[in-house]
Amino acid sequence: MPPLNALRAFEAAARLQSLTKASEELFVTQGAVSQQVKLLEEYLGAPLFTRKSRKLQLTDLGRSYLPVLTQAFSNMRASTQELFDTSHQPVLQIKSGTTFAQRWLVERLPKFMAKYPEYRVRLKTSVWPNGESVDGVDLEICHGYGDFSGSLVQRIIKEQWQVVASPEFMEKYPGAISWSN
Repeated sequence: MPPLNALRAFEAAARLQSLTKASEELFVTQGAVSQQVKLLEEYLGAPLFTRKSRKLQLTDLGRSYLPVLTQAFSNMRASTQELFDTSHQPVLQIKSGTTFAQRWLVERLPKFMAKYPEYRVRLKTSVWPNGESVDGVDLEICHGYGDFSGSLVQRIIKEQWQVVASPEFMEKYPGAISWSN
């Protein structure tokens, strides 16, 4: 793994397009930022900037590397804040299927969080939740008939499931899908 300080220096300099602005953001000297960027370039064996008189220009590799690092540092900041700077907010842990979370739940969470700002929400997903193990979560949204003993069950949506077969399958296996509701 490349040195963390070198990664931070490159990310700041590339994002801000300035060694001076990067040094101000990182509270180090401009020379320190420059040295860290050089160290990273040596470690990677490739230039990340082309240096022109008083101007930095990203190379193609540098341009490709920047969003990866920016996202990684953003994720670290968000995770650190979530885990350690909680302002004593209770965490509501929700478990649901991955597809359900992506297609239904995630778009409704901002409205829930606006209505209940005193809670932080942590969403855990699984490929096919079944309601059998709700360890470590406050509630689980899963598919089923509501016979989850010992749990409070509330239906939130009615859905319709359909079997869809390709024409090739139907031709190869005529009558394979032939049941009625």
